[in-house]
Amino acid sequence: MSGCDEEAAVLTTEIPATDLDDCLKVRKWWCFLLSSIFTFLAGLLVVLLWRAFAFLCCRKEPELAPNDPKQKEQKASRQGKQDFEGTFMTEAKDWAGELISGQTTTGRILVVLVFILSIASLIIYFIDASSEEVERCQKWSNNITQQIDLAFNIFFMVYFFIRFIAASDKLWFMLEMYSFVDYFTIPPSFVSIYLDRTWIGLRFLRALRLMTVPDILQYLNILKTSSSIRLAQLVSIFISVWLTAAGIIHLLENSGDPLEFNNPQQLSYWTCVYFLIVTMSTVGYGDVYCETVLGRTFLVFFLLVGLSPDTQAWQNDYLQGTGCEMYTETLSPSFTGMTFPQASELCFTKLKLLLLAIEIKGEEGADSKISINPRGAKILANTQGFFIAQSADEVKRAWFYCKACHDDIKDETLIKKCKCKNYVGMIMMQTGMVKQGLNSACHTYIDGDITRDREDINLINRNRR
Repeated sequence: MSGCDEEAAVLTTEIPATDLDDCLKVRKWWCFLLSSIFTFLAGLLVVLLWRAFAFLCCRKEPELAPNDPKQKEQKASRQGKQDFEGTFMTEAKDWAGELISGQTTTGRILVVLVFILSIASLIIYFIDASSEEVERCQKWSNNITQQIDLAFNIFFMVYFFIRFIAASDKLWFMLEMYSFVDYFTIPPSFVSIYLDRTWIGLRFLRALRLMTVPDILQYLNILKTSSSIRLAQLVSIFISVWLTAAGIIHLLENSGDPLEFNNPQQLSYWTCVYFLIVTMSTVGYGDVYCETVLGRTFLVFFLLVGLSPDTQAWQNDYLQGTGCEMYTETLSPSFTGMTFPQASELCFTKLKLLLLAIEIKGEEGADSKISINPRGAKILANTQGFFIAQSADEVKRAWFYCKACHDDIKDETLIKKCKCKNYVGMIMMQTGMVKQGLNSACHTYIDGDITRDREDINLINRNRR
């Protein structure tokens, strides 16, 4: 007896044949799909409503007269809001950020654990997709693979909320690729409990987690050179896209064309994997081909995108790299207290700058030294950084960066001089207009050449007069 016959026999023992036929007469794949779409739209709506609420509640209130008795109440309410936002929200965000960051031991363990469970969930999908059925009626209590997958999805759901708390821009987080992976894999596992049926669905999207393999190998100190990292990225992207596209072909061909779905082609997942690699290599034996309109349409667009020539990309990257030079710039007060790995990660991801070294001042008047990738050293006020960049204007982002004003900015070219209270107070201390002891909120003071901020100083002087 073949594997498919044995599986059919098991199904018939669990559910009577007549009930099984009646169950499959009405397809309910749309319930699983709607659960994912509804989850995404509900989360998006919550984020937008929260932004609207924050905009309405945090608008600047009109200033009251100095002798107005309500002025104290206004100051107290503002102080309460600032304390709440500066303590609870900030601490929760910092805690979640450290928990998922690869710079800490706990973060590395969690990232590796998420990757292992994602691969385990993908293996369960491979087991369920080895047959040609995309929807089957089976009690959830008798479906072992779905029970294991549900346990994994509960963990992924907790990890999703941790990432959501740590995200600087909640709206942008909702539109990330890995967020969509969770939308289309977690809710259907709960729907299957209620319907007592399973749909193979979009669980193949877990293969996109293979793109994190280079990061995992770097955390484990297996990849140490740039060439090995680039090679690992290329291989992981190819394999993840290959397996994901094979899952789409498997779903479309075994489902048939809407709305009747009366022309399905019975293909196993591994047959689709073989078909896709033969098609991508432009060999095309012709032993396997798409019969549905949706399958053929997807294959056409997939080949157009996957095989489109992109020969100018590497040349542009090479020319851009040869034009880089070394520049020095004073790091802004937002870097104070960071370790060198944290500062270099911030410069690379946020400012698109490559921080190579920093200046470490000697103790008791000793000479300063340039330290490349120092271990255990924390950045102090007025620290000089050494960067590889295209021009000096790009390096100025390290001086202009302000966590309060630029934390949510995605385009690094928008990081300019900010006019916030911290920046203006820093300039006033440099010019001697106020004493350092008067500013208790700012513990780092920048001395030195401030000719690039002369226009800000003139503005302050005019306001003072």
